[in-house]
Amino acid sequence: MKKPKKRDSIIANRLLEIVKSVTGEEIEEKTRRGEVITGRSIFYKIMRDSEKWSFADAGSIFELDHATARHAINKLNDLLKLKSERDIKHLYDRCLALHNRVVDTKSELSEIELIEKISSQDAKILELNSYIAALESEKETTKTKNKPFESVFNVIRTRMPLGKSEAATRKVYAALNSLSS
Repeated sequence: MKKPKKRDSIIANRLLEIVKSVTGEEIEEKTRRGEVITGRSIFYKIMRDSEKWSFADAGSIFELDHATARHAINKLNDLLKLKSERDIKHLYDRCLALHNRVVDTKSELSEIELIEKISSQDAKILELNSYIAALESEKETTKTKNKPFESVFNVIRTRMPLGKSEAATRKVYAALNSLSS
């Protein structure tokens, strides 16, 4: 019987994101494509070796059993021994280095430091959200201001020949200048 996903693990979720970004694959996808399986194997191996997870726990992340995780790790170990599989070794080494850096950083910070960092990030998020709201408001204001000219813009778009935008721009400026005189 399959165990439920061990999703409450911050380390597992971070490693999933690391492996996804390094391999460029959605490793949680239900597929047998080799690239995805390699990504999952890297995940299993790092969780097994670095975090001391059981095969069953590692497999449960992908709703797979312990035998699948064990087979994947054995296969990856075989591939890592081959000199012809430098690409896989590079992917594994990169994921492991990033994982170790994340784990080391986490263990070096105290709970208070983590709370301060989170608060700082929350403040930045609020600032960015207010900036986004201001930009959306400005966008709506610009749309409203340009509403009377929409028919003019449509005429220009439909009648301008392809590749003649510079000439059309000059003519529009000339027409606008003659209107303001």
